[in-house]
Amino acid sequence: MPRTRWFENGKAEGTFAQYMEHHLGPELGEITEFTFTNPTVNVRMVGHVAFGHETYRYRIALTDGRVIERDGVATSVLTHKDGAWKIVQYHSSSRAPRPN
Repeated sequence: MPRTRWFENGKAEGTFAQYMEHHLGPELGEITEFTFTNPTVNVRMVGHVAFGHETYRYRIALTDGRVIERDGVATSVLTHKDGAWKIVQYHSSSRAPRPN
């Protein structure tokens, strides 16, 4: 099986352990609140493969008082094998909310 690869902000982050140690782990320590709202989920099945698409909004409050609000979208591909669903590919991105 190929090695799992992690990417964020347009670059490869290495292994999951490297990503946690140098990127995500320190960020999690700065978060005081993280909420998701307005989720939508759509799934299309083709045999033993599922294609997912979701949208959401999130709000993150940080220890320094900053608040980050974003609209997000994600896609995923899963396979069903040996009685379990496994993620094969996942991608998400976000942007600042735009006025209606």
